[in-house]
Amino acid sequence: LMTLGFDLNIDVLLTSFVNLMNEVPELRGFKNPKLQQKLVNVCNDIMQNDGTLVLVHTYEKLAVAICHFFCQRWKDETLTVPPNNPDGSHWFERFGLTVEQMAIISERLVKMYKKINKEKSKTATTNSSGGFAASVRPTGSRVGSGVSGSPAATNAHLPLKRLRSEP
Repeated sequence: LMTLGFDLNIDVLLTSFVNLMNEVPELRGFKNPKLQQKLVNVCNDIMQNDGTLVLVHTYEKLAVAICHFFCQRWKDETLTVPPNNPDGSHWFERFGLTVEQMAIISERLVKMYKKINKEKSKTATTNSSGGFAASVRPTGSRVGSGVSGSPAATNAHLPLKRLRSEP
């Protein structure tokens, strides 16, 4: 940091979303707090499940692709896909994102969320069908006494003894 003169700027994906919302009027629907939370969740999901995505594409391109992805799938009148450019090209192409890159990013997002949903359903099935979390239940009569029959449960009424002798 001393070499840099303590001038270190670290960009995050959310900053690109804010810049994009200010630049494209049709994306102002993302100012809805519910949608903003979804964008934060997407950023977290990408970092946890497909972190290489941010190494391959710039934050600006990812923000554009994620916004387009949301606009196509969100069932609400406040969020619509921005119109194409006057020259007939897609709206996202003015940000340097090609149709092929958009398809790749969208495909990776779909795969990532399929994987996440599969893991969630697998965990929910395991927990509800007698898996580890459902089968381990304390049966002691006192809170914190542990499983009945354990020393803590059988000696719960006795006072604690001093473990070390006095000098």
